[in-house]
Amino acid sequence: MLYADKLFSKEWFKSLYLIIQGALIAAFGYNFFLIPHKIIPGGLMGLSSVFYHLLNIPVGILTIIMNIPLILLGMKILGNRFGYKTILGMTLLSLFNDGMNFFWHDVKLTDDILLSCIIGGTLVGAGVASIFKAKATTGGTDIIAQLFHVKFKFSTGKVVLFTNIIFLSLGALSIHLKDPEIEFLRMIVYAIVAQFTTAKVMDVILEGTSYYKGIFIISNKYEEVKEKLLTQMRRGGTMIHGRGMFKDDERKIIFTAVSRRESAFLKEYIKSIDPQAFIIIFQTNEIYGQGFLPVKDIE
Repeated sequence: MLYADKLFSKEWFKSLYLIIQGALIAAFGYNFFLIPHKIIPGGLMGLSSVFYHLLNIPVGILTIIMNIPLILLGMKILGNRFGYKTILGMTLLSLFNDGMNFFWHDVKLTDDILLSCIIGGTLVGAGVASIFKAKATTGGTDIIAQLFHVKFKFSTGKVVLFTNIIFLSLGALSIHLKDPEIEFLRMIVYAIVAQFTTAKVMDVILEGTSYYKGIFIISNKYEEVKEKLLTQMRRGGTMIHGRGMFKDDERKIIFTAVSRRESAFLKEYIKSIDPQAFIIIFQTNEIYGQGFLPVKDIE
């Protein structure tokens, strides 16, 4: 069954759908855009694609074989955190990869390598993000990163980046040595473009492209700012009682969330009434509550 979801429940079917959908989309990106052009994907899938080009070993089967010890180690160390969804996500992606390669061997939908990097990276990013939405992973470097984070407190992102750099370098070097006409540096650059595209697409899908910004405002003119927000901008906020560190004086801090357009107007207004104000503006991923997305829409 799918870990943490009741068997045959609505959430169970939703997770299953997301994993199958994601595996199909990612496999399509790998097989029709990245692998035919010898563009090395990240993670164990990338390492497997190198062996495919060198020894003609199926990518999916080799990925499963390399993932087996990682999965067993993950189950031992991570316990329930490491569920059946990861095994399902990794297995389906591998099977879809080999299935597509069997029926459409090295088919290129475009001869433009840069375009293949962008389209392939987009499809892989969308597919993997769909799998992640089901609280699953595709195995490989994701497992390695979790293990290093738990055992050695290493940053998950840095571990993934480091392992991908190693796999990319080894892969590009191996393919270059087999076929010197394929430039080593060019392969690295194309692979980086594909991975960057994948990462950005995943960020957009998983974190969203929020239209809103969060703002902290420290100003002696807090009453005027409050009035501007409530009466003219029709926005709410929270008044926080703080204390300055240098003078140890009480300060009023306004916290609010507004649209990008509104943030520009608010900055100009604060600048006009209090040039000494202190303002922190940050991008938000999601905002739920009155005036924004309904709380019931939280996934």
